Amino acid sequence: MLDYNPNDTSNYLLYFDVNALYSWAMSQYLPYGGFNWVSEIENFYVLSIPNTLTLDLPLCPEHRTPPNSKLSKLMTTLHKKERYVVHYTNLKKYLECGMKLDKIHRILQFNQSLWLKVYVDLNARLRANSTNEFEKKPF
Repeated sequence: MLDYNPNDTSNYLLYFDVNALYSWAMSQYLPYGGFNWVSEIENFYVLSIPNTLTLDLPLCPEHRTPPNSKLSKLMTTLHKKERYVVHYTNLKKYLECGMKLDKIHRILQFNQSLWLKVYVDLNARLRANSTNEFEKKPF
């Protein structure tokens, strides 16, 4: 956007049509064992940054039931989150965006590896090499 001015009020949305989100997520480091509740933390740092980056798109999605609705939906709101469970990579990004962290209730430690990546890559390769629609369907 050539005419972008960071001082102007934001009044637009960007739409990204992203493909293969499940296969991407399954190709990342995932927990596989060694689950253990951490009882003591040696070093931990909490940053407090002005919450200006998250006014247009709040962080920490959660299931809530909107007013006049019977069904819960995954919503991002500016409501205070308590006992919110989040992966450390998401928490790191939330803190970079200005979220304030008040308290850590507990931490789950685990081993992680790329244990699904080989499977995902194999399926992608088999689908790419398939010669007809029937062979593409399972992948």
